[in-house]
Amino acid sequence: MTSVKINVRSGLGNQILPLISSIYLCQKYNKNLVYYCDILESCDLRTRVTINDFFIFPNICQKSAYLLTSNNCSTIIENKNIININALINDNILIQNCFHLFVTESEINSYKPQPKKNIIKTDYLINIQKILHNIDLIDELKQKIIETTKLFDKNTISIHYRGAEESCLNNTKYQLEEFINSIELEKNIYLSSDCLDTELYIKNKFGSRILTIVNPFGGDNNKVSENKESIMNAICEVYILSKTEEFYGTKGSSFTFLSWLLSKHNILKFWN
Repeated sequence: MTSVKINVRSGLGNQILPLISSIYLCQKYNKNLVYYCDILESCDLRTRVTINDFFIFPNICQKSAYLLTSNNCSTIIENKNIININALINDNILIQNCFHLFVTESEINSYKPQPKKNIIKTDYLINIQKILHNIDLIDELKQKIIETTKLFDKNTISIHYRGAEESCLNNTKYQLEEFINSIELEKNIYLSSDCLDTELYIKNKFGSRILTIVNPFGGDNNKVSENKESIMNAICEVYILSKTEEFYGTKGSSFTFLSWLLSKHNILKFWN
């Protein structure tokens, strides 16, 4: 049996997305899967933890303690998200420096990386969603998700605001305020923000309508940092955002895309 070897690095979405599509392709084409994960990054800050500290992956995933090399690999995929079907069938493959879902040539219209327009879940994305749902979390994270989502009802919507990364610097708290002003007054809003200043501003403007993660790990100020608690909160928020009746994400964000994949919503919508 041939193998796929994949090295994943960077932030949460940038590691999980290529790994789950590798799981899907290896299951579909009957290949072994070996993966190496670098430590997680949070807005370019290098943490001291990896995805293995929080996620429980299916048995097909063989964890490597060391960076994987191209030894015995006839196909190397780097900085792209298209895989040749013949290579999937016949070759040992090394994947590295890739941060999105992978597609074959026949599925190329099923997914565009970092979507900035409304999209729907294709058959390919529904299959990816099934893989994602089969990945478990450690109990501590599952309990935190339940602690927060038990506050939700049918009038709760969620918004993911991304503003800390360079690609999102044009997003402002005033734009977010304008969007929230367009939402029906009876709707409560779960807000996930990587910017504490924006979160406090929106809470001050809209009061009790704004919900955030309950008793966040490390305290309320633990938004973007290199510590373990910041990553734990981020993982919980990916799942919490997916639990509401409506969800609005940030254009081009892999975090948004991951939450949408987890959710029941067929259309990916944005607040910005």
